[in-house]
Amino acid sequence: MKISVVGAGKMGLPICCQLALKGAEVLACDVNQAVVDAINQGRCAIEEPGVPGLVNEMVSAGRLAATTDTVEAVRQSDAVIIIVPAILKEDNRADLGILEGVTRQVKEALHPGLLICYETTLPVGTTRKVFMPMLEAEGMTCGEDYFVVFSPERVK
Repeated sequence: MKISVVGAGKMGLPICCQLALKGAEVLACDVNQAVVDAINQGRCAIEEPGVPGLVNEMVSAGRLAATTDTVEAVRQSDAVIIIVPAILKEDNRADLGILEGVTRQVKEALHPGLLICYETTLPVGTTRKVFMPMLEAEGMTCGEDYFVVFSPERVK
């Protein structure tokens, strides 16, 4: 199975490593070229116990690579996990800009059978009311042609 993980930070990179450890072919997607370069060199760009060794091991085994091209990574994937931040604004409302941008990239690469997982903590109802409508594509039906799952949304 080929899986893209969008967001190779403190939460995303350990997920990448665990998926690769279990045999998946994983593409870590990140906008930061330095993070992508570090991962592709088998180096860990975050401080998290046990992760540096796993990054090196999984890159060496050919099961983990990184890219800044999320659209192409998703085109090649069976599943995509989106784990980028929803930053709180001064009024304590979530700024969904980063997630909306990633959702547009995923839609561009949407293909039959793709599983899309939103793993970011969001205000209740955001996935169903904001992101799922953004993913709707002519000739493609969620739940039939592609699938969306998400972790329980919580109020920040």
